[in-house]
Amino acid sequence: MNSLIWDGNTACLLTVKRKRQRQIEGVGRYDFDALKVARGGLLEEALADLNLPINAVINSQSLLMLESLANNKEALIVLGTPATELVGGHILRLYEFIEDHLEKKSSIVDKNTASTQYRFILSTSNIALGSGEVIREIAFKSRFISTNNILYKTVSGLINHEKLILVDHEDEDTLQDAVLQMMKGDLKKLEDACWNVIERYKMARNRLLELKEWALSNPDQARKNVNPGKSDRKVNFKDSLSYKLASLHMSGFERYESLTSRINWSEKDSTISSIYSLNGANSMFSGKSVAPELALFAIKLHEAFYLEYYLPIVAIEAAELLFLIYTGWNTDTVISITQNHIKPGSGYYDIHSVKSKNNQTHAMRVFRKEHPRFYELIELLTQLNLNVDRLWQREDTSLFVAWSSKAKHYRFRVTKGDSHKWYILKPCDLPDISKSQIRDQVANIFYLETNDIFKLKELLGHADVLTTLAYLDQHAIRIINEANMRRFMDKLAATIIWATGGIDKVDKRGLPIHDIDERLLFPIGDNNENCSSICDEWLSSLGKMKFTIGPREIGHLNWQIHYYEEFSDRLKQNNPKAYLLNHVPRMLFCAALREVVAHSRYSQFLKKSSENA
Repeated sequence: MNSLIWDGNTACLLTVKRKRQRQIEGVGRYDFDALKVARGGLLEEALADLNLPINAVINSQSLLMLESLANNKEALIVLGTPATELVGGHILRLYEFIEDHLEKKSSIVDKNTASTQYRFILSTSNIALGSGEVIREIAFKSRFISTNNILYKTVSGLINHEKLILVDHEDEDTLQDAVLQMMKGDLKKLEDACWNVIERYKMARNRLLELKEWALSNPDQARKNVNPGKSDRKVNFKDSLSYKLASLHMSGFERYESLTSRINWSEKDSTISSIYSLNGANSMFSGKSVAPELALFAIKLHEAFYLEYYLPIVAIEAAELLFLIYTGWNTDTVISITQNHIKPGSGYYDIHSVKSKNNQTHAMRVFRKEHPRFYELIELLTQLNLNVDRLWQREDTSLFVAWSSKAKHYRFRVTKGDSHKWYILKPCDLPDISKSQIRDQVANIFYLETNDIFKLKELLGHADVLTTLAYLDQHAIRIINEANMRRFMDKLAATIIWATGGIDKVDKRGLPIHDIDERLLFPIGDNNENCSSICDEWLSSLGKMKFTIGPREIGHLNWQIHYYEEFSDRLKQNNPKAYLLNHVPRMLFCAALREVVAHSRYSQFLKKSSENA
């Protein structure tokens, strides 16, 4: 069905979707009677103009769009009117109706994409209108921001962003130090968790190596331990495992040809049947495990026998996270490192990579004495890649290739290891962390320690320093500003309660007494701190006498609010720090006082004063 077919007043068209590499065909039905659209108009012409088959998702979204317009008389008239009687304005109006509907649908998250899909059968049409315009050439700007637009994307923030904002401090210096120490602590937790995975892998690998080497050095004894003859002695798990490791090694099981033939290892496989019989099919979770050190990381039984030659996926994931921590490079920059980018020297490694966005080169020299752990990590990854090139097949040249089964063939390739990141994060009590967050954490720690924006620019690989400034505004500076504001609001709350009810009321509310700062209640003039005002006179008596508000005070309150509404932007640009420390407290106090008056019996007087302000 490559063309539109009619069943009474129902238009039928072929749809198609892909599922698990299969193409599934279907039929889209547009019942004009049910949709309340007249035949022979724009909708019928648009359906006839479609290139069939159409995507099944587009079809379903188009039907949802038509159903949403079923009660919109103006939209139905446009859809039922021939194109030759319409102009571009009619089409734009129709698009507006569609987006009106989408705006009310809270269940639709990506409204920009939904709008595009809803409009598809119309916006892709080659039909010419009576005005001479072709529908597909009519420019329409959606009111919804695309998910690809930077304005749509929220800043993920740093690790434990919410806790950083709540850090306790007295001034900006103590705040910066407290934020820095908390950020470094979170990064250290992650680093230790990654190394816990690496160390467990090394322990398992070394233990299996020792067992294998003993059996190879003592073949007769190993064979006797496993096959004691007519003795009633039970076979020891350790002895059996050492003998099997030696046997597998002698058979060259690590080679790719052998590897592919052992994909379907099972209990019945004679090669490891004794291992299964000793500790059961779920051996990784039993007391007698081939690699008990890795039992928490879901390593399959047959994969455990290869630990001498490769790093399991969870260890590769940990290695990648550690590289991000130690280099501060972009995720793509790290993953693009290959064996050829690692150059060994006398007690050091040189690492080179390229940032994909702008082809900027990154380089780092890692000395064994200064960074022994990083040096060791490079050695492990280098050995893995040598084994891959020597024994197996790979799909990617990256240093961070992992062993993966695809279409019944084992290959080494770059995998999305996020599913294994859970094994790393859970023990260190950290929230789910994206790899870009790790890079951001490293970069912001570097800036808070050095305050050198130009070195930070080089670390991040930005083209110019303005990009770096904008980056900081979204991260470290944003954190400090939000923490400062949060601390100020805590103090302001305690101070206002103290001013109206005394210290006892502050204590009763559970607020710290030391947060009281009577200076927050004193307004400051534009350029003259000694400038006297009616507000100064009220506030100078707080805590000593009752707070009385009369016509004169309300009049001044409105004048003050009017002043800040007019000059707030100028004050902020002239002196941002003074604006935050002096004017913001006064603005908040005035706003709070206005709310009190507005909900009192004198609210009409406040309105009258506002009109005269």
